[in-house]
Amino acid sequence: MLFNWYHTEFTISIVLFPDDLIELGRVVSSYGIKGLLKIYPYSKDKSSLLSVYDWWVLPCKCQSYHCVCQSNFINYKILSSRIYNDYILSKISGVVNREEAEMFRGNRIYISKSLFPKIENDEYYWVDLIGCKFYGELEDGSSIFIGEVSDVFDNGAHSILKIIKNHNTGSSLNKKEILVPFVKHYINKVDLIDRIILSSWLIEY
Repeated sequence: MLFNWYHTEFTISIVLFPDDLIELGRVVSSYGIKGLLKIYPYSKDKSSLLSVYDWWVLPCKCQSYHCVCQSNFINYKILSSRIYNDYILSKISGVVNREEAEMFRGNRIYISKSLFPKIENDEYYWVDLIGCKFYGELEDGSSIFIGEVSDVFDNGAHSILKIIKNHNTGSSLNKKEILVPFVKHYINKVDLIDRIILSSWLIEY
């Protein structure tokens, strides 16, 4: 577990929060007059945000990819969540009107990975794929290290892996990064223990 310390003139208290928190979305605005939060989920798979009712919120007003506000996590209980177009509308315990909900604008939503819904053997959470070493194929069929997965996003049809290329991989693509569809046609094996993805993505010299 990790710790947040709160110090006043009279007391020192410790708030425990899980050390496996995963950032899943960001509050973009309030919604309606009853204090709903409008949340932009980072993944097309919204199951965790919809089914887990124990959230950790990081107050944040910066626009950086990684928060630099040096805020402390705050735990909130979620009363309800539902899909609204590409967003999620959530009701947080204790937030009763638009003004209170607006105070959450820009805040980042985290959930303990231990609470994620179980998935099938051939399914993966995007957070598990980020950081994996990605291997492609040469024309002779042998494997070659291309780079590491830096991001996963959805293009509407399927997930896309963003690969930051190894500078020693000299290919005719001549790019610092490549985008690979995360589909069976290209992906041969995903090994989360060794953090390796083997693919048939062809690298031409």
